[in-house]
Amino acid sequence: HAEYPAMELMYFSADVAVEEGGVLRRLCAKTSYREVRQYANGDELLALQLRERMYSAAVWTYVASRALITRSGAAFTPRAAHEDHLFTLKLILGAAQIVTVPDLLYIQKVRQGSLTNSRKTPSYILDRISAYREADQLLRSRNAGARQLYSQWTFEGVVSLLRENKPL
Repeated sequence: HAEYPAMELMYFSADVAVEEGGVLRRLCAKTSYREVRQYANGDELLALQLRERMYSAAVWTYVASRALITRSGAAFTPRAAHEDHLFTLKLILGAAQIVTVPDLLYIQKVRQGSLTNSRKTPSYILDRISAYREADQLLRSRNAGARQLYSQWTFEGVVSLLRENKPL
């Protein structure tokens, strides 16, 4: 974007929806940015996302430059689930300039039988805990101020998974 020539990472608004009778019905906002805003510090954006309950490690919640991906050493963790946690954190914490925009650029369509809607296995939950441990190690090494918020987000996520899957 000409207005932000140093932008390496862009976050945008996204909704969650279901299809009913061939029409998408909005369930809720996944991410919602009120205005165009620049961040020179990814830790500040991460803290905002966690406080506002809109953080997601999903790679469809942002667009990143190839240069940032290469420089940050971001790579997907080889496992069946939660492979994007370190990837996303390395991008956020490594970006020289991040821009958020209010534009709704993605709609997550929730489908029957999708990973989001499926019963979680014990290995899925263990992968989530492993992803947290790796992320926590990264956040510690970078002295990230959002580390405590990230820990709380993870704890609440794991508790929610366990509640939803009582007969594991």
